Amino acid sequence: MKSVSITTGNFATSEGNKGNFTAYSKGQQVFIHKSMLASIGITTNDEFQKAKPIYALIDEKTFNPVDENGNALEPFTRLQAMAIYKTEDEMIEAELADDKLEIRTMIKRAQLREEIVKSAELTEESVKAILSASSLFK
Repeated sequence: MKSVSITTGNFATSEGNKGNFTAYSKGQQVFIHKSMLASIGITTNDEFQKAKPIYALIDEKTFNPVDENGNALEPFTRLQAMAIYKTEDEMIEAELADDKLEIRTMIKRAQLREEIVKSAELTEESVKAILSASSLFK
């Protein structure tokens, strides 16, 4: 996924459209579900104009459409917003959430190991032997 800022776009209003949003980022067209924008309080073009820029995590998504008889049509790929954010900070926070979790888990794991070693009253040589022999601590 790629993070982008969205400064231009509009809701589809032509007949047959579902009212989704077509955005542009660095000249690339990005599809955004209207419900995704509604979740951050944007339901009209005017609201978008007041809120911009907004931020998105985008990725290519492939679709395998079918016609009214259920026959497969030609697959297509489009650039689509996978998540939308009101602010740059919200997007960065979300994008780094897994990294933060991994780091916090490693820190907690190290703290727990230290507590176990202290409570077991092991010698330094014993700890080294256990660590080198066990895949649990690698």
